[in-house]
Amino acid sequence: MTHKGIKGIFWAICLLVGWSCSDDFLDKRIQGSISNENFLQSEGDAIRATIAIYNELYEIYDSDWLIGDIASDLADKGSSSGDDGGGFIEVDNFPIGVNNGRPRQWWEGNYRGINRANQVINRVPDIEMDEATQSMLLGEAKFLRGLFYFNLATTFGGVPIYTELPDKDLPIRPRASLEEVYDVIIGDLREAETLLPPVGGEGYEQPRASRGAAQAMLAKTYLYMQNYDSAAFYAEEVINSGNYALIDDYKEVWRQESELGSESVFSVAQAANPGENTSGNWTLFQGVRGRFNKGFGFNSPSEVLQDDYESGDPRLDATVLYIAETVLDRKQEISPEDAAAGDFETIPPAEFGLFTFNQKAYVETKDRVQLNDFSPKNIRLIRYADVLLIAAEALNETGNSGDALVYLNQVRERARNSSPLSVDLGVALQNLNDSIRNALGTDESLNGVVVRRVYSGSNAETAGLNSFVMNYFDVGMGRQLYAESIDIIMSVNGQSVSDVEDVYNLIDSAMVGSTVTFTGTRYMQDANRNNTTTGVSASVTVNELLPDIEGLSGTELRDAIWQERVVEFAMEGHSFWDAVRMDNVEAGTLEQRIVNEHGKTNFNPQRDRLLPIPQTEIDRTGGVLEQNPNY
Repeated sequence: MTHKGIKGIFWAICLLVGWSCSDDFLDKRIQGSISNENFLQSEGDAIRATIAIYNELYEIYDSDWLIGDIASDLADKGSSSGDDGGGFIEVDNFPIGVNNGRPRQWWEGNYRGINRANQVINRVPDIEMDEATQSMLLGEAKFLRGLFYFNLATTFGGVPIYTELPDKDLPIRPRASLEEVYDVIIGDLREAETLLPPVGGEGYEQPRASRGAAQAMLAKTYLYMQNYDSAAFYAEEVINSGNYALIDDYKEVWRQESELGSESVFSVAQAANPGENTSGNWTLFQGVRGRFNKGFGFNSPSEVLQDDYESGDPRLDATVLYIAETVLDRKQEISPEDAAAGDFETIPPAEFGLFTFNQKAYVETKDRVQLNDFSPKNIRLIRYADVLLIAAEALNETGNSGDALVYLNQVRERARNSSPLSVDLGVALQNLNDSIRNALGTDESLNGVVVRRVYSGSNAETAGLNSFVMNYFDVGMGRQLYAESIDIIMSVNGQSVSDVEDVYNLIDSAMVGSTVTFTGTRYMQDANRNNTTTGVSASVTVNELLPDIEGLSGTELRDAIWQERVVEFAMEGHSFWDAVRMDNVEAGTLEQRIVNEHGKTNFNPQRDRLLPIPQTEIDRTGGVLEQNPNY
């Protein structure tokens, strides 16, 4: 930092830990206010007040996945069947009740952020202080207020607009129209664009808002408004700035080492402090259930999501974390005992199926705080890949399919370059680990590569490989695996393989169009754990992984871009609201995905496309606030 001695360490501590403002300032809630008239008199006050806006981000975003993912077709509630988490079951199954605590938390949190932003926007211009610092603080407040109103507009529709300082005599306001809320969002973000420095500019420091972040949010807002010319313009402003780039390996995006890297346009900063609940709920709620990761196991990737990936897409492995998988650096295994036992209540065997977890929220052992639930992992709110796909979608809608394909294929190219696997097996592979050996009743002499799952349709028949199906039974001494059917690849083109890298290397050395033969053993067990085995073999043609999409335009290209969004941003809290937005363009999309594909029969696309206005807010306003339709 440059202005008035605002040092990087100061911002890091304030943003991440919450050491920022007086208790009076932090504890007030909108539609409450900061009533201390003596506050915000100095430059130091202005800095602390702006930090307080950022502090609200991790209060609301640590559970944004709840509705953005669980309500969608791409995730299920997870955890044990009876673990509600304060409203999770309604979010998963619909309808979401007007007294559900989760929409209320989202409403209150975003309005608290708006209230804090209003303090800065209305009071900081009157403070005598360094002009550059003043402009930056005002730009940050404008950006954040625009973001908070975008959150509300997306999830509730039209909401009351408050942009001035609170006043006890201010009348209760009814809901504004959605168009009026969008006007506020666009106005705030445009001002923020002029006030904020770019990444690398004088006075800028991560993880603060930048000019690029404001432009990216403008692009996203205009996309939701179906103003495609403006969406394309602002997305390309970010792209052409040269300040951002895709990280080479998709799975590395989610490592702590990469969290403020070239792909981060705007992130919610988090930190973990032993003994303090300062952050980390985002990872805690979605962590592997049990003593292994000390998580609750919520937000479980669905079968629908797993089937959405093209064969061999490495984004599947970077998104879905399975029990009996060796994680990340392959140094630690998620055993069923760890996942089901330990710090939490025993889960009856009938409720404990083949759990999947959000790999993007997983925190490596070396980065977790010892003996503490709270772990440091930034929430990637706007990634550069999002900007590329916004540009692709907007340009296609304006008739420029050529440039749209360029941006779409940049995202696909990064994904395919994240893995050397270039054969259409229709499977995800993993190393054979101890849990699987134990389930099969074998020892370390059994080597090979496990076929994790197989996709439906012709791929399964061509590959001749079964899915990896496992169950768990309580035998009085923790949990044990029971394997219904597991295929283990022992050789590729006659050469023995013992890990996934062996398979990758042998496939990668083959020519596109050539044939690769896999041989192995299929293990099958009955409920009494009696084994039968048979040989399995499959000859598969080597194909280019995730080839560029060519020759599409109009509706066909739109569908390809939408599908790319599904697999690129799965489990990042965007899925449900993306589906609602898509349904506004192509009616019926939402019902097809939520009801027909995922089977959530209680879902009503006319009602459930918006959250209910919290009943507490309707009651507090004496009915001035009107409820959304059909609740």
